[in-house]
Amino acid sequence: MRVLSSLVIVLLIAAGITACAGPNAETLAPYRDMVKQDPASAEAHYEYGSAALAVEEHKLARKEFHKVLEIQPDHEQARLKLARAYEGLSEYVEACEIYRSILAEDPEHREANIDLGNVDMALIMDFEMLGSMWFFGSDSRLTRIQYAMLDELDISYEEMMDIYREAMNTWRKMVKQEERNAEFWCNLGVIANLTNNFEGSRVSFEQALKYKEDALKDREFLTEVYSASMGNKRWVPDVPWTKP
Repeated sequence: MRVLSSLVIVLLIAAGITACAGPNAETLAPYRDMVKQDPASAEAHYEYGSAALAVEEHKLARKEFHKVLEIQPDHEQARLKLARAYEGLSEYVEACEIYRSILAEDPEHREANIDLGNVDMALIMDFEMLGSMWFFGSDSRLTRIQYAMLDELDISYEEMMDIYREAMNTWRKMVKQEERNAEFWCNLGVIANLTNNFEGSRVSFEQALKYKEDALKDREFLTEVYSASMGNKRWVPDVPWTKP
């Protein structure tokens, strides 16, 4: 592998060009060359960032999308992809802030709604999983590991509860827009179940199964939802694959 001299590296950094030295270097080389040829081009940086994002070079993608927005602040796709780069770096709070800023301007923006809903769901599922740990903190609602997660995200318990509400509202909005989307109904069913809205969860999963018979493959989970919805009476939904 050819090694760049210190002088070349300094020149590249000075020009605002980041060289990828990993296994994706060859893939990204044409895009890096585009930026090198026209460092003031927002589109060149956007293409470089998009290529980096596609091969999960998230730090490079984040840098390039920031550069796009320095040159062209109203580049909507760069904002969206910058949020996805933050996601890839597990910087979820920053990602959510960008999605929310896009939705503040366009509440019906499909991609931003879906991405925000998915990040919210990922955070919620992690939080719920940690809640199953038995090490209790000073607040009986939370485990020590949940506290650690909130500290890592630098958010409060109340802000975490806002994420639950945001996810609920997002998936309610999306099933209204795309009623036949089984995945959206499943997400709504999950968040309803986690907030003890068992009837809402049951109805959501029924809608998911209406549009896609294999939308849910966990028979026991679905049975538990039905049982909770029916006042803890044992109940198996009338779907062929759920039968013993």
